[in-house]
Amino acid sequence: MGERHPTAQAMVELAIQALNEGGEAAVKVDAIVRKCQVSVTSLYHHFGSREGLIEAALIERYSRIVVTNVDDFVSGVKSSRDRTEMKSLLERFVPFLQGRANREVRFARAAAVGAAINRPALRETMGKVQDQQAQVLADALADGQRRGIVRSGVDALSLAYWLSGIVFGKILLEIASPSDDQESTYSELSVQAIESVVLPAIM
Repeated sequence: MGERHPTAQAMVELAIQALNEGGEAAVKVDAIVRKCQVSVTSLYHHFGSREGLIEAALIERYSRIVVTNVDDFVSGVKSSRDRTEMKSLLERFVPFLQGRANREVRFARAAAVGAAINRPALRETMGKVQDQQAQVLADALADGQRRGIVRSGVDALSLAYWLSGIVFGKILLEIASPSDDQESTYSELSVQAIESVVLPAIM
């Protein structure tokens, strides 16, 4: 995504705020242009329609979520010097990503995916964001394979998508109002599964 005009970016920020507070229905054109101190024609100039603004906001919000998660994990992989440090990273990072502090982030991501189902242009753009970030993660995992801290013989890009799915998949449990024990068990199983796939065997 290229840089936007400052007014357009301000509109996107307000639309994201509205999405976070009440979903798409909360994105009010009149309120947004009033806060930006511009006319409604400015919004149409930058985005074509309210729908265009909503799609821009959904993509921006989705991108921020994915980029932040990937960048933090990639940094940890790059700084891990051996299998023990990689194992420690997984044991810290997986429960953190799946923790309650990130629950709203998962729901926001799910909302964006749901919104893209019947919007081909949005789905295509969101897919590009996902592909780009999966490749960033795959590159770090491939480097880990070369350094012997990530299991070799596994396609790094496939591994990157699988890891994302395990972490994001917790939302299926969360919509069912899980107990503390269920959440804890899910996290423990996730760590065990990821370690068994990601870490090289002990010789």
